[in-house]
Amino acid sequence: MLELTKRFYVEKKLEQLADDLKQLAKAQDKLSEATEDKNTKEKQDALNAAFKEFQKALEQLKKESNALKKPIEIPQDKLDEKEVNDEQQKATDALEQKEAQQQENSKSDTPNTKQQNLENAQKSQKKAAEKMKQISNNMQQSMQSMSGEQMQEDIEMLRQILDNLVLFSFDEEALMNQFKTIDANDNKFANYLKKQNALKEHFEHIDDSLFALSLRQPKLSEDVNKQISEVYFNIDKALERLAENQVYQGVSNQQFAITATNNLADMLSDILDNMQESMSMSMGQGGQGDMQLPDIIMTQEQLNQMMQQGLKQGKKGKPKEGEGNKKGNSEKEGQDGENGEKGNKGEQGKQSGQHGNEGNKGENGQKLGGEGQGDGFYNEALLYEIYQKQQQLREALDNRLKKEGKGGIGSSLSKQMEEIELELLNKGFTNQTLQKMMNLKHQLLKMENATFQQGEDNKRASETNKKQFDNNANNQTIRAKQYFQTTEILNRQALPLQQIYKKKVQQYFKNSND
Repeated sequence: MLELTKRFYVEKKLEQLADDLKQLAKAQDKLSEATEDKNTKEKQDALNAAFKEFQKALEQLKKESNALKKPIEIPQDKLDEKEVNDEQQKATDALEQKEAQQQENSKSDTPNTKQQNLENAQKSQKKAAEKMKQISNNMQQSMQSMSGEQMQEDIEMLRQILDNLVLFSFDEEALMNQFKTIDANDNKFANYLKKQNALKEHFEHIDDSLFALSLRQPKLSEDVNKQISEVYFNIDKALERLAENQVYQGVSNQQFAITATNNLADMLSDILDNMQESMSMSMGQGGQGDMQLPDIIMTQEQLNQMMQQGLKQGKKGKPKEGEGNKKGNSEKEGQDGENGEKGNKGEQGKQSGQHGNEGNKGENGQKLGGEGQGDGFYNEALLYEIYQKQQQLREALDNRLKKEGKGGIGSSLSKQMEEIELELLNKGFTNQTLQKMMNLKHQLLKMENATFQQGEDNKRASETNKKQFDNNANNQTIRAKQYFQTTEILNRQALPLQQIYKKKVQQYFKNSND
């Protein structure tokens, strides 16, 4: 955990120094364009001191990197740094001469002399700013290159581990099938036991490679370590039982080891796919897609849940889970022993069953020890992952606040996140840290609500209708009557209607004329 944290600190500190230098370059460039009264020696001295602080911080970071088991290459160009120092010193000297001439106020103080000193200072300031930008860009490019190279190296390493794991699984299955068809008194039995021991050493090499990879990839977490513990446990039990001529129980443990190996290979295959996808996305997008505030809140909620999980894990511990798992395995193995007893119906079957029960009594203690180590490693990896994501979340929030030009509550939240990061490193899983993280999420929700209300407009607000509309239905009726009373309509030929309908038509026109 300590190695992981130190490594992550060096990487993030290097990113921060590159960003700080870029901001310093902007400040230097801005000063070079300032008016004569604002371009002073005092301000230039402050920038000179800031660059020297950057150099000291870079040197210190280099020492911390060299202290790592696998140091990170810190990009540094002494010649470029010296050039910045020289140009800044030239600017300081020119500004000092300009101000000294202004204070003397002598006859030799001509406007041309002052202007020449100012121009000399501005040229040196421009050169220093450009060189600082160049150093910052070189650092960022170097970091991107190192990140890509390390990711590619990790992918190749994980692919090799997967290949070795598949070979181990095939060899273990072949050996299991050989034990199924051989008698305990066969001369080849001892050779097969040696082969099982050699396969155990093969798996130990795989485990060592996984541990080295986990120092750089925290994704290798609880489930992976659990399957590794399962493989170790069942191989050890297989060796123990086969050595005692408990063939049926030994073969059963070999089958469990193969199952755990296949589960481990499946998990590592998923992790490999995720790493390859992450690498392709980083190469294709190159840093696009900043997190929005709702995304930050959602991620904070996920971190809170991970913190709760870590607290529960620390309280209940893994031993109880080990007991439960071993109880299940004991029942299966007991059944195997019982089946062997029924199949042989003799003395050897009964002895196998008894040995199986004795093995079950002892295997609980071994399992607890193995899973206790796995639990500690898992908690450390989980804590490191929370710390890493919390820091990334703070950086995402800072970037969002800079773009939106917001301070106040945003700066306060950033400080809260920083305090949480320190507590995670110093105290680990505590209820106090969890409470701070939950309060942080509440503050983020408040900020989101305030942003929503501030950005709300009245485009979609409902309004009561105040306009009056005339109903044209009555006008339409009047126009229709006028039309039917025209001469052309009244002089039309009489329709061949029956008497009753003629009376109704006459009555209609009479009413219309009224």
